[in-house]
Amino acid sequence: MGTRSHTTVKGRENNVYIYRQMDGYPTGHGAVLYEMLKGHRVLNGFTPNKDHSKNHNGLGCLFAYVVMKLKEKSGIGGIYLQAGKAIDPESWAEFFYTLGIDHTVGGGADVGNIAIKIQENDGAETVLYDGLLDEMGDWLKARQASGVY
Repeated sequence: MGTRSHTTVKGRENNVYIYRQMDGYPTGHGAVLYEMLKGHRVLNGFTPNKDHSKNHNGLGCLFAYVVMKLKEKSGIGGIYLQAGKAIDPESWAEFFYTLGIDHTVGGGADVGNIAIKIQENDGAETVLYDGLLDEMGDWLKARQASGVY
């Protein structure tokens, strides 16, 4: 049996909802999100012919990148989009992830660094991590070292 998770990528007006069938625990799915997005930034516009391998031109670009990368890694049956379907705390998912923009850096509603919140679906939706994605590495390492998934 897999460890299921739900990920919400929050936009200003729209969200993308992603369901993961297996390896949804923080040292699984959380580590995948961290490795995939560390050092990335959301911009509003870009200059052609520059290296933008870690930049996303707005939230729609970020949405597409996250879905593409998760599907590349999981193949068939591992990752599902749940368009227009908010996360249900009564679901079988054991962990909830929320990706968004940290608006304290960047100076705009759709510009900034990527923030992440990880919650356990334990009835109280206990927050395990809430901060900048780029600063999550030490938290993940400590969790892995202690043997906690």
